[in-house]
Amino acid sequence: MRFGIIEDREACVAVLNELVDQMIEVKAQVEAARLNLRTADQQIAAAQEVLTIKQGEITLAQVIASEGQRQALSVFDQQAADIEAKAAELTSGIASVKKLIKKLENKARKDKIVTFFADKITENLNSLDVKNINLDKAQKIHYVIKDTGSVHPRAVLSYVLAFVSTCFEHSTAITAPVVLDSPLQQDQDPVNAKRIFSTIEAQRPENAQFIVGSVSLNGYDMKGKVIELANERKLFQPNIYAEISALIDVFRFQML
Repeated sequence: MRFGIIEDREACVAVLNELVDQMIEVKAQVEAARLNLRTADQQIAAAQEVLTIKQGEITLAQVIASEGQRQALSVFDQQAADIEAKAAELTSGIASVKKLIKKLENKARKDKIVTFFADKITENLNSLDVKNINLDKAQKIHYVIKDTGSVHPRAVLSYVLAFVSTCFEHSTAITAPVVLDSPLQQDQDPVNAKRIFSTIEAQRPENAQFIVGSVSLNGYDMKGKVIELANERKLFQPNIYAEISALIDVFRFQML
């Protein structure tokens, strides 16, 4: 999840690698076409030795040579043109990806993202009453939280919410629902439980979907739809399987 902030850059790098691989494959195809052309020339030369049956002053080889060679060269010329066009297309794609990567690596943009994350996690730590934490380190995106006790889940939640907010603010990638599982770990008291749920609601980015999995809301009136699971170790309920399956099939069939 930590690498979600640079997912645009990683996606571009993946596309660039794929384009480079395709360029290598195209070059191999060009070389193979050239070898085929040389092989064809050798075969024609060998055939000329066989096709020396003369009819008057004209050999059979002379009769078929002109048209046969013209057709062969036409085929190879077309293949070479197609390969060169594909190579030009790949080269253009590589250039576009390089420009996009350069844009993503812009220092001003990076500084803006880092500052946004630092402000968000600071706000969350205060809201969740997380104290005695090295703020300078906690404000780093790659910081590993090592607190213990009941403060640890709140510190982790502060990071997760800051990270999610940063992704939604600075990324154009498609985002999936965010699952926050068991936020009340380590026996949170009622005051901290309220802090946890209220902070989750307050920090949910616009248009983001949060799925909060908790044994209890500890009396907190959280907005949104509440789904109570009655079957132990089972998320799906058999009585609504057909309904949900039909809903999902609409999207699944569109991807086939």
